[in-house]
Amino acid sequence: MKKIVRVGFVMGAVIAVTLMPGAAWGQLIENLVMFDMDADPWVISSNIQLGDERYTDRGSLIDVLPESYLGLDWIQTSNDSADWRDGNPDVIATFDVTGDVTVYIAFDVRVDVPPCFTDWEETGDILVGDVDYPIRSMDFSAGTIEMCRYEEDAGFYTIMVESTGPAGPNLSLNVEGATFAEEGGDITMTANGTMSSPFQWKLNGVNIGGETNATFSLSPTVIGDSGDYTLDFDDGAAKATVTSNPVSVSIFAAGSLPVSSLLGLGLLALTSAVAGSTVLARMKK
Repeated sequence: MKKIVRVGFVMGAVIAVTLMPGAAWGQLIENLVMFDMDADPWVISSNIQLGDERYTDRGSLIDVLPESYLGLDWIQTSNDSADWRDGNPDVIATFDVTGDVTVYIAFDVRVDVPPCFTDWEETGDILVGDVDYPIRSMDFSAGTIEMCRYEEDAGFYTIMVESTGPAGPNLSLNVEGATFAEEGGDITMTANGTMSSPFQWKLNGVNIGGETNATFSLSPTVIGDSGDYTLDFDDGAAKATVTSNPVSVSIFAAGSLPVSSLLGLGLLALTSAVAGSTVLARMKK
């Protein structure tokens, strides 16, 4: 039994480290500003799928959507925004995109496309909800995009956004110990994704070396290693610098971990050990 628990603890520790959050690449849509104050708020969403509700104010579902659009980031609009006529200029909302993107908008087939969208390319694709919504597209670089109002009452449009830039780095941690631990351990952060060089690692926004190297190691860790780590790389296509989301590291002096933290780490280790032991016990049967 003791052997099983010991091995189970090791497996549990591996599971715990694997599940520690790294930094996910940032979302494509930010800073949504809505000028229509009468309708329900629009919502930035991710992973658009069949069966999703297209609006924040009623239950119109996405019944049909070509597979190439599934999984995109999108904006769930309010259907009542089709009634808004107060814009001067006729901008009903704005939002920022964080890189090179293609923006798709699905318009109600029953009405004319608003004048500010007539230059958008017709894709030939259709989103099907309560009626057909033909999809148009336009390419944009990072910055602010304006959405204009409808001129007629209809089902309001749906906005989808697809990245056309290089894949962003997902920073994952291979840890001996943890990102919340006593000093003296080893931490290696590796950037995964399609990136051009040079790379530049930063701690709290300050360069710390690691140029042209997508892996950064702290060995052994010291208290001064605490902080938020990011990776900058040059996006050659857009001629811009892209920065990853931060990975937070907290290193404490030996013997100075807060009691609450020790209890939390202990509970995590115990839970992981029990889980590992249970798995091994079932495997032995």
